Amino acid sequence: MEVSTFYEWVNVEGLPVNVMKCGDWTSSQKEKSLFFIVPGNPGSMGFYETFAESLFEESGIPVWGMAHTGHMVAPRGFNPPTAEKCGLADQIRHKIAFLKTQVLPNVDKVYLIGHSIGCYIILHILDGINDKKLERGIMLFPTIERMAASPKGARMTPLLKNFRSAFYYFALGLSFLPYFVRKAVVDCLFLACNEPSKNTLLCDIITPQVADCSSYMGLEEMMLVDKRDDDLIKEHSSKLHFYYGTVDHWCPVSYYEDMMNDFSNIDIRLCKNKFKHAFVLREAEPMATIVADMAKSF
Repeated sequence: MEVSTFYEWVNVEGLPVNVMKCGDWTSSQKEKSLFFIVPGNPGSMGFYETFAESLFEESGIPVWGMAHTGHMVAPRGFNPPTAEKCGLADQIRHKIAFLKTQVLPNVDKVYLIGHSIGCYIILHILDGINDKKLERGIMLFPTIERMAASPKGARMTPLLKNFRSAFYYFALGLSFLPYFVRKAVVDCLFLACNEPSKNTLLCDIITPQVADCSSYMGLEEMMLVDKRDDDLIKEHSSKLHFYYGTVDHWCPVSYYEDMMNDFSNIDIRLCKNKFKHAFVLREAEPMATIVADMAKSF
């Protein structure tokens, strides 16, 4: 199956947001179904290109994804948003606005795929959009509770609270280095990563704007994503599918066990392959196979 992936910039509430589109519908399809990815943080869609292409090849269903506002460097002609316009509530509102205007009028079924904080956002999307076309919420390595108390959160929270500006100035310093030097550093540090992810790190993530926006959103995550919203989970339990990792320092196995104890009626799985939280960097293809197999049972 031939896979075509492209990126386009759209205006959402006056701000530039990047959308990735992989695959297309064919005239033989009776229903127009769509996978829609809500990314983690940093939320550049380049990290998800390999995953999206593999998922389309496995399922035949087109895969779209919407970057977090401020998490990709917009081309000239677009005014980049400030970090204060890229908080967690803003990201939720922008996804809802795009889905309502650009997605739901044109499809029959939408399978939402959340990764990390994208799962928290999906819960609020389902709460904010009352539409039966939102068929499922597939929650991969979900950070929906106790983020600051998690092993990784315990290390990151003091840094984000006290030294958030350091992320900006570190990226600023790197931006002055010649491209070949930055590329050599990324190739060395992320040797096993897929090429789209390496390119995303070079072109988006290690830039002052994206570092500022993603760290601001990260700080809000530590402060706001604490108590699990059981009411939202119960309300949408028939649509939700959770996939936890065994070596995930953002949502440890104890969070999976708590979910299993509290929600026996929900599809909650534990990874058997030791995939890491940032699966898109190295395990994108096998994770796409798992998601495609999940979708076959819907």
